[in-house]
Amino acid sequence: MSPINSSAERAVTTGRWTSRFADLLAAHALADFVLQTGWQARYKRGGLGSDARARKALASHVGVYTLACAGVLAGVARSRGPVTAALTAAAIALPHAAIDDKRLLGVLMRKVKKVDIEPVPAGLSLLVDQSAHLLSLWTVSRVLGDD
Repeated sequence: MSPINSSAERAVTTGRWTSRFADLLAAHALADFVLQTGWQARYKRGGLGSDARARKALASHVGVYTLACAGVLAGVARSRGPVTAALTAAAIALPHAAIDDKRLLGVLMRKVKKVDIEPVPAGLSLLVDQSAHLLSLWTVSRVLGDD
């Protein structure tokens, strides 16, 4: 077998963190932009608090989001085992919930970015929200590393 073929075979059979990150980005786009309902988007803010409707909206969105990552999680289960896959699911779902709750991002906007406009412009809010999601998924990918 030539070195080129063996490299190609290794790339297919061995997970690279960059491939995992790309798969998580695709799952993120699917879950956050295609599968998220208008109701979830409208009411998920504050979903880690006491409002029952916000909790339901956030929980249903995070559940669908985590399911969208099932392909990545199956790969992690196959290469690292079910416990690591479950921990990875939590590492994907929990930061997503914290970001989409919006209260932590509100603090970031006021204290770090020094945004003093209420409400925060929608475009800026979306960019900061998506940057936080991407950083979270990048971190998961890097921590898992290569298989």
